[in-house]
Amino acid sequence: MLLGIGTDVLHFPRLVNLISRRSEAQLARRVLGASELEQFAALDASRRVRLLAVSWTLKEAAYKALYPTAKLTWKDLSVIRNEGGKPSLALASTLQSSLKVGAIHCSVSHDGDYVLAMVAIERSNSSS
Repeated sequence: MLLGIGTDVLHFPRLVNLISRRSEAQLARRVLGASELEQFAALDASRRVRLLAVSWTLKEAAYKALYPTAKLTWKDLSVIRNEGGKPSLALASTLQSSLKVGAIHCSVSHDGDYVLAMVAIERSNSSS
């Protein structure tokens, strides 16, 4: 059973503007979890901004998929980059069970100055 669907679009220059007002590292610490920050630090500058954009849009889309059932924070979700490059989302385990979240499906598209993310979240089949 579907729990929710969310989408988000980010105009890349908006993110660049946010970075210029704060700093790339400060924005990364606000949006990314510990394992994501490790990946972020290992990238060159152009790829770090892209990672922030993808993480931002995926987390916003997931927030929209679960709202108003749950009001997530940036750190409640982690973007996991699989070997093939397709990102997936992981919800904090404490929330996963309490919200009865099953599979989380993600799709991201980049085109010019835009990043678009779509997230569909299934309800868990477990009866616990």
